[in-house]
Amino acid sequence: MRFFSKLGSFLSGNLLGCLVAGYKRIPGLYKAAFWTVFVALNIVFAYHTAHFIWGNHEWVYMRDGITWRNFWYEARFTETLPYALFGFELLPILLNEFAFMGISLSLLLLAIYWRIPKEKWAYIGFGLMMAFIPYNLSWLYHVAQTSFLWGCALIISALMILEKIEDKKISFWGHLAVIFLLWFVLGFSAAFINTMLICFIGRCLIDL
Repeated sequence: MRFFSKLGSFLSGNLLGCLVAGYKRIPGLYKAAFWTVFVALNIVFAYHTAHFIWGNHEWVYMRDGITWRNFWYEARFTETLPYALFGFELLPILLNEFAFMGISLSLLLLAIYWRIPKEKWAYIGFGLMMAFIPYNLSWLYHVAQTSFLWGCALIISALMILEKIEDKKISFWGHLAVIFLLWFVLGFSAAFINTMLICFIGRCLIDL
């Protein structure tokens, strides 16, 4: 038991150190854009975080928890997996923060993928404009489905990896990562195929 205790302490300490070091290496432009959009989302959608005017889905999951098989009947076989981070419990405020982080990261990656000029005003302006498209509120309709809001980040990550795997040294693992990311996000909902096409076609138009 002492061995596993020491191993756990070692891994947790090193993991935290790696995360801090990795965060410090992120360009200031990216951090400024991410946190500006994240804070703005929290301010604008504060009412959504605070209210509890929910439907039957939310109250059932609040009472019974979320199991890994909850959405299998809709062929959404990976949608519940992100809730493992929360012990498969519906935690309204934390889930909203998780969702807002997903939106902020997605828009940052989209700005990079669409080659928005690397200026602070351009990244922040693009992020805020896209974050507050009225349709985005529909993504927050079900508190129990906020993992959806990480789907865009996974799709854009897959598309960005595809651009890098011309190098034969990472070709196999690159393709494997892309397949896994797309498999995972399409397990959230098959409707994400539309998001993938919009991101890809938008990039093609920009490159014309």
